[in-house]
Amino acid sequence: MMKYTAKCTVGLLALMTAGCASLGIKSVPWPTYTAVVDNLDVKFARSNPPIDPALAPGLHTRDMAADGKLIGLAVSGGGARAASYTLGILAELQKLPAGSQGSALDQIDFISSNSGGSWAVATWLAQASVNGGAYNLADNKLTILKQFKTSTRNRVTCLSAMLAETAIGTGNFGDVYKAGASKKLPAVFFNAALLPAQAPFVFTEGFLKHYQVESITTCKQSGKTPARSLQQVPIAVAAASSGSVPGFYAAFAETRLCQKQSPWQGSSFCRSRAVPEPVAYMRIADGGIYDNIGYKTGYEIMHSQKNDANVTHRGMIIVNSNTSIDEKIVKKSDRTSNFLASMATNGLFAVQDATFDRMRHPLFDAVGVSDIALLDFFSVSGFGRSLEDVRMLQGLKFLAFYAARNVSCLKADGQLDKGDQSDWPRDEEIPGVSASLQRLTNRQGDCYSENFYRAGNRNKTTYQFNWVLSNAMWELGQLTVRNNCPAILKATGTPDADIAPACAKLIA
Repeated sequence: MMKYTAKCTVGLLALMTAGCASLGIKSVPWPTYTAVVDNLDVKFARSNPPIDPALAPGLHTRDMAADGKLIGLAVSGGGARAASYTLGILAELQKLPAGSQGSALDQIDFISSNSGGSWAVATWLAQASVNGGAYNLADNKLTILKQFKTSTRNRVTCLSAMLAETAIGTGNFGDVYKAGASKKLPAVFFNAALLPAQAPFVFTEGFLKHYQVESITTCKQSGKTPARSLQQVPIAVAAASSGSVPGFYAAFAETRLCQKQSPWQGSSFCRSRAVPEPVAYMRIADGGIYDNIGYKTGYEIMHSQKNDANVTHRGMIIVNSNTSIDEKIVKKSDRTSNFLASMATNGLFAVQDATFDRMRHPLFDAVGVSDIALLDFFSVSGFGRSLEDVRMLQGLKFLAFYAARNVSCLKADGQLDKGDQSDWPRDEEIPGVSASLQRLTNRQGDCYSENFYRAGNRNKTTYQFNWVLSNAMWELGQLTVRNNCPAILKATGTPDADIAPACAKLIA
C-alpha cells in the first residue's frame, strides 16, 4: 500500500511539474465524459430554486425597505480569521451612528454569510434575538472569544455541537424570528454548497422544499436534525453546514425526492446498485465552494426587489477576509509551471477575487445598487500618520502591537524585515498603542503604512481560535470600519450632511 501511495505521489508530482504533454499523455488522466442519465435527471439538475427574501413563511424578519432603503451585508468565509474579523466589524457598526435611524448595523435589511463569517453572524443573531436586539458585541467581546477558544482548544469532532456551546446556542430559526419580538432582525441567508455540483444551497424554506429535505446530519454524534421546515433548523446547524470544508467536516441531507409520491422518483439519480430501494441524499459543504464572498446571494436578493418603486436607495456592504492575491505576474523560473496546485485551490474555493473585482459593480449596478462599501484587509493599506489616523487606533492595542512586532514588512532596500517572532507576552504586558506605533516607525520601510492590513493576511484559515490572533482580527475589523466610515454610511443611505459628524464621533 505504501509503495502504491508513493508511486501515485511521484506520478502526481511529475504531472504538476512536467505537465501531461511533456510526458507524452494526450488527454487528462481521468474521465471527462458525462454519465448516462435520463431526462428527469437532467431537468432536475438544471432546476434552480429562487431565494426567498423572507427566508420562510411564518418567520418575522425585518421588513425590507420599510424606510425606502434596501441595504445588504455580504460576509465572506475564512475560518476563525473571518469569524473574528467579522465580529469586530459588526461590533463597530453597532457603534457607528447612521443619522437619526440608529446605528449602521440597524440599517441592514439582510445578510448573506459564508463559512467562518457565518459563525460571527450567527453569534450576533442568536444573542440579539434573546436580548431584544440590544445585544452589544463590544461589551461581550471577551466572553465570545473565550467561548470560541475553549470550544476549539481540542479536536472538534462535531462542528455544529461546538458552535452550540458558544454564544450561538441551540435556538432554531423559529426561535430567532418569533412573533412579538421587540425588534425585528434582518433576514440572514446562510450559504452552503452541494457536492459534487458545487451548486448553492441556501438555508431558506424554498431550498428545503425544492430538494424535499427531510433531515440534516452534521455529524454522527448529533443524529438527524428535522428539516422539513426552516423554522425547525437550529442556527448552529446552518452555520456549521455553511463552514463544512470537505476533508474536515461533512453535512448530509436526507431527502424525499425518490419516494413514490415524488415526480422525480423514476429519475436515474434515484437508482442505486448498493441500495435496492430508491434513495436520495445530498452532500452539503462549505458555501465557499460556490461563492466564498457571499455577494452572489446578495445580488439575487437585490434582483428580486429591483422593481419595488418604494425603494429610493440600494446599498451593499461587503466583508471579504480572504488573504490570497490573484497574482498575474510570474517569476522567470515559473514560466513552464502548470500551476495545477493553485488551480485546484481556486476550483475548490471560488474566492476568485479577480472575478469579484470585475463583476461586482456591473452586477449590482444592473439592480440599482448605487453604493458598495468593500471592507477587506487591503482597505486599511497605506495607513497614515496624521492625528486622525492615530485616533483610529485608539483601544486597538492587540492589533497595534501585533503589527509592530510580529508582522513582516519590507525595508527601504526591498529586503524582508521579519520583526520579532518570540513568545507573545501576557495581555497585561502589552504596551499601549503609542508605544507600538513608535516601534513601527523605528522599523522604517513600509512597516507603518502596510502592516495593519498585513496583520490580516498573515493568518491562515483554521477552525482553531487562537487568543492573540482572534483579538488582533477583531480589532482589525474595528479599524476597517473606522477607516472606511464614509463609504459605509454612504452605502446605508445616510444623508451626506450627517456622514462627517458621524465618522468623527466614532473615533472621538
